[in-house]
Amino acid sequence: MDDMVGAQYYIDPEKYSLDKFQFSLESREMIPSRQMLKDHLKQFFDTLRSSGIENLSDLLKTLGSKSKIAVFAEKTSLPIDYLTLLRREANSYFPTPVMLSRFTGVDKTLVSGLEEHGITSSKKLFELAANEDQLSAFFKASGLSSSDLSELISLSDLSRLYGVGPAFAGMLYETGIDSVRTLMRYTGEQIRAMYEEKTQKKADFTARDIDFTLEIARELEAES
Repeated sequence: MDDMVGAQYYIDPEKYSLDKFQFSLESREMIPSRQMLKDHLKQFFDTLRSSGIENLSDLLKTLGSKSKIAVFAEKTSLPIDYLTLLRREANSYFPTPVMLSRFTGVDKTLVSGLEEHGITSSKKLFELAANEDQLSAFFKASGLSSSDLSELISLSDLSRLYGVGPAFAGMLYETGIDSVRTLMRYTGEQIRAMYEEKTQKKADFTARDIDFTLEIARELEAES
């Protein structure tokens, strides 16, 4: 838990530059439904830059709604369907927090107790663990200890990452990967192999998919 003190649940969108976002899209394998993001990528991103967009924060504000996308598309002549998909991809860098009740194999009584204190999601639990004073006060008020929460906090930490849902977080935890920092010790290929050994089925993701998950992990650690 000490490693989490002061850490943020998400990457800072103001620090994630448009150049970095472009490079990430260029270098990744995209599923067919998102392959369009690579079409005319340099040309389209040059247009984004010339419109004053410098980072993910700027991009998400500019494309924050259907009406904003329509206005920006008319202003720049960029296709609405491309901008809509680009916003969806950018938003996926900030995954929806996981409800604690969705983690399998954890003490349901503990989850219910946390919910009674308003701690219902991976984000709320992670942010509690990242604040030393609040965590100490919570332990005194709830009667719980760090050992009670260690598994759920680990799962919440892992769930910050792109592509890591509750089931995948649980699988990683069972193999001894208990934090974003621990995950970074492995390669995408090693993690894919661990998944297949643990589940006894072929992974529905590639090592390069996990390489991007690790890229976000490094970004999170650099900011903490």
